[in-house]
Amino acid sequence: CIYCCYFAVSLMYKIDEEAEREYSLSFNLKSYLLGDHTITYYGIDKVGNREKEKTIKLYLANYLDGFPYRAENEINSSPNCLDIDKDGKLDICFLDNKANLYLVDHKGKIFPNFPVSLVSSPQPMIHSLQSPALADIDDDGNIEIIVATKNKIHVLDKKGSYLPGWPKDIAGDICSSVLVYDIEEGLNSDRKAEIIVGDSSGKLHVLNYNGSYKGSKWPDTSNIGIPITKSATIGDINLDKKLEIIIVAGSKIFAWWYCGTPLPKFPINLNSIITTEPILVDIDKDGYLEIVVGCEDGNIYIIRYDAIKSSVFRHQASGISSIVAGDVNDDSIIEIVATTYDNKLYLLNNQGNIFPNFPILIPNNQQLLVTNFHLPVLADITGNNNLEIILWSSDKKIYAYDIQGNIVPGFPKITDGHITSSPLITDLDKDGKADLIAT
Repeated sequence: CIYCCYFAVSLMYKIDEEAEREYSLSFNLKSYLLGDHTITYYGIDKVGNREKEKTIKLYLANYLDGFPYRAENEINSSPNCLDIDKDGKLDICFLDNKANLYLVDHKGKIFPNFPVSLVSSPQPMIHSLQSPALADIDDDGNIEIIVATKNKIHVLDKKGSYLPGWPKDIAGDICSSVLVYDIEEGLNSDRKAEIIVGDSSGKLHVLNYNGSYKGSKWPDTSNIGIPITKSATIGDINLDKKLEIIIVAGSKIFAWWYCGTPLPKFPINLNSIITTEPILVDIDKDGYLEIVVGCEDGNIYIIRYDAIKSSVFRHQASGISSIVAGDVNDDSIIEIVATTYDNKLYLLNNQGNIFPNFPILIPNNQQLLVTNFHLPVLADITGNNNLEIILWSSDKKIYAYDIQGNIVPGFPKITDGHITSSPLITDLDKDGKADLIAT
């Protein structure tokens, strides 16, 4: 509401830099662009005295119906989406920092029996970063929810009920999100997925859909003695038609075949703490997937299947906090997007050269012990066949940049609270338009 002086007989206002007009009963904001706007107003009394101008700051947002959805507790993990109830629309699954599991439909309506409390004595710092995985792990045609808490792996159906054999106790504390994948894909697979997660004692757990271990070598073969805090990744890095499991811990990169046998020449020691999730991408177009990681020493390293390594980028001032790769400019060549601990955003070609107008200093709330350590997202949100870079900042805003380093029109998006996870770009309601989901 706009209030004026008690004795005012008229109220004048303007929106942004428009001409002044007299306020009557209401005005329509539907014709204005999304984003920041300023309303300036003042009252005039019956003898013509003018009140001091006042301003109201507005932010016009385009939320989907039913959103924002408010959970019972803070949400620090990234959401995940799939069509769980088979209605043709996507559903959102996420975990709050007291280990309550939520399942919400595309209109912000909570599913029956949710949220599900996964632990009896929540410990917020332990559960805060676990993101659920969604997959049909038992090949029954239904999507299951797979998520880890302190020392348990949980597998539930869309009704919030546990599948047989779950939850599964793990000896060490789980400190990475779960990866779900059919690691025998193409090898007479039973079409059932495996669950892969690392723990604080340095063991990698590879479990079948029913909670049993995948062969006798897991988890003992992976007892590396260093906490595994980054999620695993899967790919055929040596073109042997078998999928390999790649993890990072401390300064080392480890690789195993699905059966638990280590790959030759692994682990590889980079002599600097690895600070990003490993990603697999054919960076040089030789047909092989390379392992790409960022390190505390400011290097982005490229490692081949034969353990030959190279550095494509060196950031002198600060370490690498996250990396993502994709063909951002539609030239059939992979580029690398990286963020650093001094809040800078880089766009690099596959030789490590920086794109014009990068790096970009990402705004940051200096009063918070929060910096932009979360993974950027690449998506074509403008329809120009180029990928834009979307990421959150600790100033309660989500930013999107094009490949020229410009802010995408309509950004930044202002949120009610501090964004603490990577945003998700998807078409939630299947209307042909990209939707941005953040927690």
